[in-house]
Amino acid sequence: MRTIRVRSPVTALVVVAVAYAVAQVMFVSPAAGLGWDETVYISQVSPHVPAEYFSAPRSRGITLLPAPLVALTSSVLALRLYLTALSAAGLVAAFWPWTALLGSRVVALAALLFAGLWVAQFYGNEAMPNLYVAYAAVAASGWFLRAVRDGGRGPFAALGVSLAFMALMRPTDAAFLVLVLTVFALVARRIRVTATVMVGSVVGMVPWVAEAFARFGGPMGRLRAANDTEGGMGWHLAIGMELRSLNGPTLCRPCGVPWQHPVLSAWWLALPFLVAGGLVVARGTRGVLALAVLCGVALAVPYLFLIQYAAPRFLMPTYALWALAVAALIDRLVAGADGRWRSWAILATGLVLAVQFGTQNVVLRHRVADQRRSREAIQRLAGHLNRLGIRPPCVLAGYKNPYVAYYAGCSSAAVSEDNPAATPRATLAAVRHAGSFAVLSRGGARPGYLKGWRRHDYTGSDRRRWAIYLPPAPS
Repeated sequence: MRTIRVRSPVTALVVVAVAYAVAQVMFVSPAAGLGWDETVYISQVSPHVPAEYFSAPRSRGITLLPAPLVALTSSVLALRLYLTALSAAGLVAAFWPWTALLGSRVVALAALLFAGLWVAQFYGNEAMPNLYVAYAAVAASGWFLRAVRDGGRGPFAALGVSLAFMALMRPTDAAFLVLVLTVFALVARRIRVTATVMVGSVVGMVPWVAEAFARFGGPMGRLRAANDTEGGMGWHLAIGMELRSLNGPTLCRPCGVPWQHPVLSAWWLALPFLVAGGLVVARGTRGVLALAVLCGVALAVPYLFLIQYAAPRFLMPTYALWALAVAALIDRLVAGADGRWRSWAILATGLVLAVQFGTQNVVLRHRVADQRRSREAIQRLAGHLNRLGIRPPCVLAGYKNPYVAYYAGCSSAAVSEDNPAATPRATLAAVRHAGSFAVLSRGGARPGYLKGWRRHDYTGSDRRRWAIYLPPAPS
C-alpha cells in the first residue's frame, strides 16, 4: 500500500483547518444572530450599540478579537466569516507546536478529532472565549514541553504569549493550567520555565485585576461577586449535568433537563478509556501525552466539581488536550497492524470516524436550528418594542433585557442576578434619564412597583409570552 508523505509538518494541519472552516460555513449559518453572551461582549467594543452591563465572572479578553471588525461594520455575516477564519487559523496555531513532539500525522488527527465535535463547529464563528481558551491551553502545554526539551528563545516566548492569551481570555481557567505546568517545571528543576509560566500568566491577568480594583474593590471582591453570580462556587458534582447537556441545550441552568440522544453520547463515556489506551500504547511519548492529559483533567475540575450548572462548551479545553492521546492510540493501532490487517485497520478506523463525525453533525444541526429559532424570536421582540415607540435613546429593564436591548438599540439596566444595583428603585430612577423606557416580564402578576404602568402582551415566534410595561402616559 502506497504511503502518502506530508512535505511540511503544518500542511496536514492546514488541510484540517480549511475543512473546519468549510464545515462552519456549511452547517452553522454564517448569518445567525448573536447569542446573549455574544451581545454582552460585542457591545463593549461596538460603536453601533450601547455597552451592556459587564458582570464579575466575565473577562474582556474575548472582546479584543472581534473589535477590529465590529469597529468597521455591524454586519453579523461579516462577523461570522471573520470569526470562522480566526478559529481556523487558531486551530493551526494551537496544535502546531505538538508536531515536533508527536509527529504531524498524530497531531493532524488530533486536530481533526477536536474540530469534528459539534461544539467546536458551533462555537467556531461565535464571539465566545471557550474555544480560544482551548487553543491557548493546547498551545501552552506544547510550548511548555518544547521549552523544557529544547530551550531557546522561541519556545519560551511562545509559552509566555500562550499563557498570557489564555489568562486574558479567562483568568480562572488559566490558573488551573498554570498550577499543573508550575508543578511539572519545579519537579524538572526548570527555573526559567517556571518563571516564564508565572510571568506570562500574570501579564495576561493584568486587565482583569485592574478592572477588579476599579469596579469591585479588588480581586477578592471580584471573586466574591463572581461567586454570587455563579450561584455559589463549592463542591458540586456536575458530571451528570455535563453528560445531560452534552447534546444540548447550550446552557443547562438550572440543569434539570432529560438526557437527550443518549446513544449519541457513547463517545463521551468512552473518552477516558480511549485516553488511557493512548497512554498505554505510547512509545517514547508517554510523558508528553501524560502532561496533556493532566492539563485536560485540571481544566475540567471547576466545571465538573465546583459549579451548579453545565454547558457543552465548558469542556472544550479538555477535549482538545485529550484528543492528542486518542489520536496517538488510533495511530498506534493502525501503524501496528501488519500486512493486510493494516488495510482492515484503516477501513475500520475510517468507519468509526465517519460514524462519530456523522452523529456529531446530527447534534449540530439540532442545536443550530434551536438557536436560530430562539435568536430570531428575540430579534422580533426587539422589533416589536421599536414599533411600540421604544427606540434609541432608550433603556430596558427586566427579564432578558440585556439580550433584547442589544437588538432594540437600547441601554440595559442589567438583570438582578448579574447586577446587584438593578433594584426596583434603580429601575424607576432610570426612567427619568431615558428617552423611552420599558420593563420586560415573562407574564404573570404585575410587579408591585409597576403599578399604574401600561401593559402590552406579546407572544413571540417561539410561542413564549411576554408582558411589556411602559411608564404611565404623561398627564
